[in-house]
Amino acid sequence: MSPAKFAQQVEEEWAHLEDGLPPLTQEELTPVSQFFAPPAYEKLPDTMHVRKHLIDSKPFARWIERNVRPHKVPGYASVTLSA
Repeated sequence: MSPAKFAQQVEEEWAHLEDGLPPLTQEELTPVSQFFAPPAYEKLPDTMHVRKHLIDSKPFARWIERNVRPHKVPGYASVTLSA
């Protein structure tokens, strides 16, 4: 496939998806959800040790601010890493 043909196909796919995928309905989610269970999360303490590092390191504090978000389960966090 030529680079031009590949670019054309990418643009066609993007045009199809640019408004986003339609949201899933509860009717679609219910049958699938029975196959999944939430993980058995441990009860974790507050993350005080991380706060000490935030005071000690401004670059680490900026990284945390940009890449770490609270998780729905207390004691856990969601981290974004670029590869």
